[in-house]
Amino acid sequence: MNHPEREEWVPYVYGETKGEDRRRLKAHLRDCPECRAEIEGWQRSLHRLAAWKVPPPPRPRERFALRLSWAGAAAILLMLGLSFGLGRFTFPAPEAARLRAAMAPAMRQEFARMLHEEIQRAQAATLAASLEKTKGLLADYHHLQETQRVQDNRDIYAVLERLDASCASIRKDLDTVALNTDVSFRATEQQLVELVADAHSTRNTQH
Repeated sequence: MNHPEREEWVPYVYGETKGEDRRRLKAHLRDCPECRAEIEGWQRSLHRLAAWKVPPPPRPRERFALRLSWAGAAAILLMLGLSFGLGRFTFPAPEAARLRAAMAPAMRQEFARMLHEEIQRAQAATLAASLEKTKGLLADYHHLQETQRVQDNRDIYAVLERLDASCASIRKDLDTVALNTDVSFRATEQQLVELVADAHSTRNTQH
């Protein structure tokens, strides 16, 4: 599956993608759990940032030293810079320029941190899913091996049973042959005795 580039997802997340591109990205999200999980994570972060309050703008003639936390800077960046542009804020142009210059490093660092966290979260979810899949495959393999072992044992037992039956049949045939041989031997012996007796009787008669 071909995944859209990150550059395509950023305007989509902020609602700026229109027309065919938006329909294409939405269709991809329906079919791709990996991208859907990542984009949903981005959207959750944006919702958290949108809930933060932006400090009131300074008066035009006041000199100010901007002291914002990284979280506040990222919130202002997301609320002002990404979807609407920093130039649309109500600050006068010189103050807005100074504000952007003062906020830019902290905002970039905070946004990079959040993006890194989302990537790590997505990687952890992917790893967990891979581990579960691996466990399932191992369980299937073990079951297959166990099933094969049972079947092999059954085949061995069947061969042994056939071998026992064959041996029993051979023993029976040998017993029959031995019995018939003994009977035949006795009959032959009796015939020889009778022949010898007849021979003696004949010689005695001739003398």
